[in-house]
Amino acid sequence: MITQNDIARLTGADVYDTDGDKVGSVGEVYLDAQGGDPQWVTVRTGLFGTKETFVPLRAASYSGDRITVSYPKGKIKDAPRIDADGAVSPAEEAELYTYYGLRDGDTTAGRHAAAGYGASYDDSSAASGTARLRKYVVTEQQPVSEPVAREETAGDEGRDRR
Repeated sequence: MITQNDIARLTGADVYDTDGDKVGSVGEVYLDAQGGDPQWVTVRTGLFGTKETFVPLRAASYSGDRITVSYPKGKIKDAPRIDADGAVSPAEEAELYTYYGLRDGDTTAGRHAAAGYGASYDDSSAASGTARLRKYVVTEQQPVSEPVAREETAGDEGRDRR
């Protein structure tokens, strides 16, 4: 079982299918907003990892830098294309659950949020009984050195002329 303790190491981990074939690597991690356990990941597929596909972590295992999911590679690659950079609409989420043959309660305790810090959750869907996938981003400050170029001249050439 994949737990909260694994979240920091999941991004970038290799994802393998039920037959041991590599599918791609993890792009984003989605958590149960109530319990905080990882429930879904997006998997970067394609020649240069340009496509991201949502995959449930139900019955998945994690060891080292490898996640083995309970779906075959073809099923994952044919999953509905949903933009992982934006909010997932209720219709898109329902499409994912239907595609993987799941009900909301099969993979979550109710609501989802993407792994990271400082997220907000829109609770408006809670009354309807549907889960909502939400993404948020880990933000950290990084010192950056940036070169600055300036022109200088020697002697009288650099003086103002009137």
